[in-house]
Amino acid sequence: MISTHDRSSADGPSSLQLVMLADDLTGACDAAAPFAMRGLRTEVGIARNATRSSECQVWSCSSESREANASSVEPMLARVLGRIPPAAAFFKKVDSVFRGNTFAEVASVRRLRPERTAILAPAFPAAGRLVKDGVLEIQDLSGTRSLRLIEKLRDQGLTVHHITASCDADELRCQLADDAGSEGSVILYDATVQLHLDALVNAADALEAPLWIGSAGLAHAIAESFSSGSTAIEPRVDTLPQTTNALLYFVGSTHPVTRAQVEALAQHRERMPNIQVIDVPRGPAARDLILDAVWGLRSETISCLFVTGGDTASAVFAALGITALRVVDEFAPGLPHCHAIGGRFDGVPVLLKSGGFGEASGLCDIAERFAPMPAHVGRSSL
Repeated sequence: MISTHDRSSADGPSSLQLVMLADDLTGACDAAAPFAMRGLRTEVGIARNATRSSECQVWSCSSESREANASSVEPMLARVLGRIPPAAAFFKKVDSVFRGNTFAEVASVRRLRPERTAILAPAFPAAGRLVKDGVLEIQDLSGTRSLRLIEKLRDQGLTVHHITASCDADELRCQLADDAGSEGSVILYDATVQLHLDALVNAADALEAPLWIGSAGLAHAIAESFSSGSTAIEPRVDTLPQTTNALLYFVGSTHPVTRAQVEALAQHRERMPNIQVIDVPRGPAARDLILDAVWGLRSETISCLFVTGGDTASAVFAALGITALRVVDEFAPGLPHCHAIGGRFDGVPVLLKSGGFGEASGLCDIAERFAPMPAHVGRSSL
């Protein structure tokens, strides 16, 4: 867990508009990307003592509680929330398929912020996560499955007020107002397309500092409302690296989606000599393996660092001395594009991905962008 303090005291008032909290680093980054895409200065803290810049408008961080014991979740969240001004706009990012301690985290953050209206909208339509009649429907490369959210939330002692996406704007505003401020309750909102999430955020504009809880789909809707009339700092845009610099894939996720993507990349690796795929194990052996992979490399000889899996991201960034990330864009839905801050690879492009996100061609698409093949080699099979 990291500090939420900034360096603005020496440079004038802080420009911070929103703080986000995820349960792992990939989640902290993919929820931050929508704000960067709309021109807001967006940073993700990694190291325990990481500080945000005075220009930072959106600050995202991780409680690292995805794999924690369930009884430890609330104290871990409380330590992070204790550093956030009570009046600050706040977004609790949850895993889009409710892995780990997601239900416990929803209940914990509700208890820790009892004065706010809690709105849970976990749908992420662009990634195949839809909510219909209070049921989360998941569609990805590993198949189709569902999760009954209302029952699971009630198991956590929460009172659930369910709102369908079929109501019009006026009705939605009325339902939100009727359910506002009920202690120990959460509003669960259906959404099957991004427009439903946009409508929710617009309808909630009359509520005072709601407690937003959701995945990257909700982050996109909130970012759209934040960016209206914004005087944000424009993110810098990378030029396409027409070089033979190294593209490193650090893979720790065992999710079937990620394994399918690695297998697809392997079919083309013989034509991409500047690519390395590093399988990162859990445990103390990971650090030496990561350092071996970058031995002899410098920031100017790396086109991109790709990392999949939250624990893997933590291990890679700790080994390389990267203390924070500047989020600049979204390479694909759920795949944030960042620049490293700190360490010997300061400024290097970084892409992160949750294990379950992306199409089968996802890693090949990254190679197309960051490790272009020589001109005499055809690309059509990619």
